[in-house]
Amino acid sequence: MHKKLIPLTAAFLALCITGCSVMTDEPTASGAPNGSDITETTAADSTADGETTAQNAESTADTTAAAASTETSAAADAAAATTAAKPKETESKTDTEDYQYRISDITGIWYEDGTTTLDPRTLTVNADGTFSLQYKGGGALNGTVKVTAEEHPDGTRTLWFNFYDEGGDLWTGFPESQTQVQNDLYSGQDGELHFFRADTLSEGDTEDVPQEPRFKGDDYVGVWGCGRCTLIVEPASDGYDVQIQWASSAADGSFWNYHCYYDPSTWHLHCNGSGTRTDYEYAGEDTDPANTVQYTDGSAEFWLSDDGWLSWIDYKESAGDGMNFSK
Repeated sequence: MHKKLIPLTAAFLALCITGCSVMTDEPTASGAPNGSDITETTAADSTADGETTAQNAESTADTTAAAASTETSAAADAAAATTAAKPKETESKTDTEDYQYRISDITGIWYEDGTTTLDPRTLTVNADGTFSLQYKGGGALNGTVKVTAEEHPDGTRTLWFNFYDEGGDLWTGFPESQTQVQNDLYSGQDGELHFFRADTLSEGDTEDVPQEPRFKGDDYVGVWGCGRCTLIVEPASDGYDVQIQWASSAADGSFWNYHCYYDPSTWHLHCNGSGTRTDYEYAGEDTDPANTVQYTDGSAEFWLSDDGWLSWIDYKESAGDGMNFSK
């Protein structure tokens, strides 16, 4: 019996060995890759992953650079817009800007240079922008000063002090001094007129300088006459009231009324723009006159001479020309 089992056992063992061999070979041929296959696949995958990572990094860098460029461009545009909207610090003032405050640079009393004229005059510039040019022999030119700016091609500007008479006509203009303190006034581009400050005189230098006021405001008070014209000066709380009556006939005539201030630098009475003229006419006896106001913006000046005459300078219509009033 043992002899019969030995062949069967051998056959069974051979079958088992054959089956194990088939099972071992099949996974090697068709299942998981062997060692060389694993190495090649890993290298390829690593290369692909590296390329993908590099592409992603490059894409990220490009995106970051683009964003930075966009931000830079936007910042530049914003800065440009801000610069365009904001005036330059060195940009000079516009022509329409008010420079009248600079009148303080030339307020005061100025004497005309006696070497440039035979009849040097005195120029008084007031803080309110008015001026008075007094002539040595009597009389004066009054008006206002306007400060304007002249622009040059290089962008700089020069201020001008332009003097206008009471009729609005330009008398002359003086450019600002390039020094810190303005002690001289030279007219126009040629400097034909030259005035210097009164307080810059050297001691003992009094030639052609006007004397101290010879007349006070109260010296004008009283009743003055010249032909058919009567002039009355009365003191007021803040100056002097002047009334002038011209009788063309017994039935008609004119009244002029001026409220004046006394100028101690010229010893004259001045009325700047508030004078009135009223014409009157009587239609018959025992009737009130019919009054007609001709204007309410008259200007005038009154001054006394050394001979005791009072002169009336009418800047509105020259009604007082050639008239000398006496008490």
